[in-house]
Amino acid sequence: AEQLGLPPKAVRHTVCCAYFDEGRIDEAEALARDALDREPDADMHNLLLRCLLASPRDTKQEFYDESVHWARLYEDPERITKPQEFSNRRDPDKALRFGFLCDYLGDTLFGKLSVLPMFTLLRAHGVEAYLYNFGPANPECHDVATRCRDIADLSIDALYDAIRRDEIDLLFDLNGRLRVSNRYPVILRKPAPIQVNYFNLPATTGLQSVDCLITDPPAVPEADDPFYTERLYRLPGGANGAFMMPGSRNGTFMPDAQVAVGSLPYDRNGFITFGSFNASFKLNDRTLEAWAEILDRVEGSRMFIKNEHLARPRMQRRIQTFFAKHGIGGDRLILEQRSPVWHMWQCYGEVDLALDTFPYSGGSTTLHALWQGVPVLAVRGCDWRGRVAATMETSASLEQFIADDPANYVEMAVRYAAEIKRLREIRLGMRERLKSAQYFNLEGVTSEFVDACRHMWHTWLASEGQMPERMVEQYGVCAEPSGVAT
Repeated sequence: AEQLGLPPKAVRHTVCCAYFDEGRIDEAEALARDALDREPDADMHNLLLRCLLASPRDTKQEFYDESVHWARLYEDPERITKPQEFSNRRDPDKALRFGFLCDYLGDTLFGKLSVLPMFTLLRAHGVEAYLYNFGPANPECHDVATRCRDIADLSIDALYDAIRRDEIDLLFDLNGRLRVSNRYPVILRKPAPIQVNYFNLPATTGLQSVDCLITDPPAVPEADDPFYTERLYRLPGGANGAFMMPGSRNGTFMPDAQVAVGSLPYDRNGFITFGSFNASFKLNDRTLEAWAEILDRVEGSRMFIKNEHLARPRMQRRIQTFFAKHGIGGDRLILEQRSPVWHMWQCYGEVDLALDTFPYSGGSTTLHALWQGVPVLAVRGCDWRGRVAATMETSASLEQFIADDPANYVEMAVRYAAEIKRLREIRLGMRERLKSAQYFNLEGVTSEFVDACRHMWHTWLASEGQMPERMVEQYGVCAEPSGVAT
């Protein structure tokens, strides 16, 4: 720290992030805990929570406990806006005003082909969508949202005031803890009557200021309720898969926004190519060990690994060294950094079978693989982290690619490597599978989403005494809304 001329706290945070990005989660967690023992700090504590999410251990109880602890340390109940302070019109049937808070709708495919297509559909349901964008500006945001505010330069106080002036009824935090960039300080003050954790990270916040969380039954079954402080709304059709369908916009499939599904790479190469384009923080030693065993048992096979941090020579060396220790030479590895989406889709044309990471499975990464015809071999996890890929594949009738545990995962990979005809047939018919799967029905998921939100609004009105007693049963506040499990 002295040599760099930086405060020790800043150096510890930087090193911890570097370990995390490289998938060295145990080292990152140990450093975070040591730093917190030295000096309490909200950002470092948040980084510890990120480590618990990425840990190869079953940490759902630990993550819950630490989230609640974080909230007790840094959330001031006295600063949370009281229900009576909101000027929002108390009408159960009014056009609801949704606010979406995030930073990835400007320059990432994840945003452009996820939340944005939903905005136009929301209009048909009588919903006004306000976007509070603190990432790169995107003119398209202004076209599809009722109102788009670029807030990157706003202070927390100014952002809080803007959301209050807009009279947002439900505010959705789309970033979650996993994205280092977030606006938790404004969430802690609660500028909208109802605050919802949604889309990117269905883990508990532990916060009093966050009321609800939207997920789906396979990802978060009822048995997991004790690990959440929020009221859970489970969408039967899937919480967010439809929004991430590559090549689609507003529920339709656009031929000009697609990379064609090619032939099975094995037919050109004469060997199986496994692949994983998942984020590097998910590449823990347990996952890499499974991949090394698979390569060892499938003669002549290759492993194609692609992600943002492979631009770093240090990350490449880590992967190469790990596989070398397990007898896998560098000539059997294809290591590539992140690239534009069109090139990334083309790269799936070199992958016969995708290998998911565990316990933190791929979300949009899984969907991109499936869209390009590549089945994803996944391990069904013990919590939502390990259930996203399995949920998508179940909806697409690909349950045969879901393993019970890492040992079963290895055996299945070895078996599928010999079933060339089956991989070829699945590849050619994959897009039709996805188009007919419930999880990828954008119209249906959006309708369920709006129903859940309307129920949240009615419940808030009833709980704050703003809805006449005779209307409570009429609006289904005491019962579950049609099509939505809570």
